[in-house]
Amino acid sequence: MFAGKRVLVTGAAGFLGTYLSDYLRSQDCLVFGLDKRPAHSTDAFEHFVIGDLAEAAERCLDRFEPAVVFHLAGSASVPDSVRDPFGDLQTTLPGTARLLAAAAKSPKPPKLVYFSSAAVYGQPTVLPIREDSPVRPLSPYGVHKAACEALLEHYARIYDLRVSILRIFSAYGEGLRKQFFWDFAERAFAADADGASQVSVLGTGDESRDFIHASDIAKAACLAALSPGEGVEVVNVAAGQATAISWAAERLLSLLGLDLAFRFQGVASAGTPTRWLGDTSRLAALGFRPERSLENRLPDLARWLAAEHQRTGA
Repeated sequence: MFAGKRVLVTGAAGFLGTYLSDYLRSQDCLVFGLDKRPAHSTDAFEHFVIGDLAEAAERCLDRFEPAVVFHLAGSASVPDSVRDPFGDLQTTLPGTARLLAAAAKSPKPPKLVYFSSAAVYGQPTVLPIREDSPVRPLSPYGVHKAACEALLEHYARIYDLRVSILRIFSAYGEGLRKQFFWDFAERAFAADADGASQVSVLGTGDESRDFIHASDIAKAACLAALSPGEGVEVVNVAAGQATAISWAAERLLSLLGLDLAFRFQGVASAGTPTRWLGDTSRLAALGFRPERSLENRLPDLARWLAAEHQRTGA
């Protein structure tokens, strides 16, 4: 159903942007990319624009005439947003506002699919988290994602735009050089090299996450883009399974072949919730099913982490 469609991906050189662009190409889309930095490969793209979304949004819509815009450009780090909240705002809101303004004046406005985050929910009081759960972010990153959602909702109402907002939970996969699996593997490799008997883990040990692989996120985004609904729809993008961080750490150590114990530092990272589990009823209604579970995907991830460690000589 995507064959031949013209689509624009903002933030196309990033982790999720790369997975999404490759998947769209496999569906025979005409993919156009936009990012501040070059893509690792341009094979997936009809054309790739290097530039700032706030400056290039209108030009890209006029030139490429996409039927769908997948909007991923913006900040992507909770810790960075805590350290520099205004910088995080500047990275996220102006580009979104400019994209919306360009879509509003377009003769044929594209469907907009926005990659938001479960960070907008903050610390939930009830699990699983539904799309109508309170929005109470704990970090500037979450605040700015929520602000972008508000812009999208109001512009959609004023200018009769079609919008899907994807609240993505804990994305993971080969190629992601940050967040839990990468950070923990780096700590574990360093501890092993130093001859230590254990590796420290950020947090308290009470945390859980709802991990979803980047390839599944790409498929979910495409299903949302094809949804016939009018106005704005908000969809949790998650596996619908809570995974204890302690289990993930133990399993990853085993797969990496490292004979280490681990201990939690006892302090939660600023801006991060303790528990996450997404209600995936709306996502399932779009026809989505995860391709493989976290447990089945971890061996592939562990092999990539080990290969990257060996390649970089860390």
